[in-house]
Amino acid sequence: ALDLHMQTLELMEMPTGKTYGTWLWSEIASCALAAGKPDQAEQLFELALNEHTAPMFLMRPDALLGACQVAIATGHLDNAHALHSEADEYVTSRHMTSDYLTLKFTGARLHAADGDHEAAVALLDECEALAGTEMRRVLLDVLAARAQSLDALARPDEAATTRTRAQSVATEIATLIRDDELRAAFQQGTATLLEPVPTT
Repeated sequence: ALDLHMQTLELMEMPTGKTYGTWLWSEIASCALAAGKPDQAEQLFELALNEHTAPMFLMRPDALLGACQVAIATGHLDNAHALHSEADEYVTSRHMTSDYLTLKFTGARLHAADGDHEAAVALLDECEALAGTEMRRVLLDVLAARAQSLDALARPDEAATTRTRAQSVATEIATLIRDDELRAAFQQGTATLLEPVPTT
């Protein structure tokens, strides 16, 4: 995916290539962050936030929340709070209901980074309700984050139950992946995602 994204970024340097820049930069930045490349992700989210392109207003919440995720990952929590507050105001004032789930999930991650895992779990429960049963991949992330916060709260039974539910969702996803190599990669990633967080 990263190789394809590099090709995409090269093509975007051509005339009219940046027409959908905000959308593409945000998508590629999210992939870079997931691949452990926060510096590249930060640069791309900056482009998404500051370059004037056709979907810049529609996709601004994605860019703000993506930049917030980078700030969380790199330990810049003051910046993360500022970005999340801006995204919250932008989304709620415009009633952008399709962004509520991402807004709440990022807020939960921010609470967890602050050490407020009770607040994180409460928001993650809201995220689970918004995700329902159809958004399986999002639901998997929500349940994994919930289990981690329950670990931090020293509630092992609830954490184990949440991980069991998450594994069930992961199994459903895996059955839909026809490519054996991709399925194995997904299952390996899921195993890492659902590992219990050591408590001291």
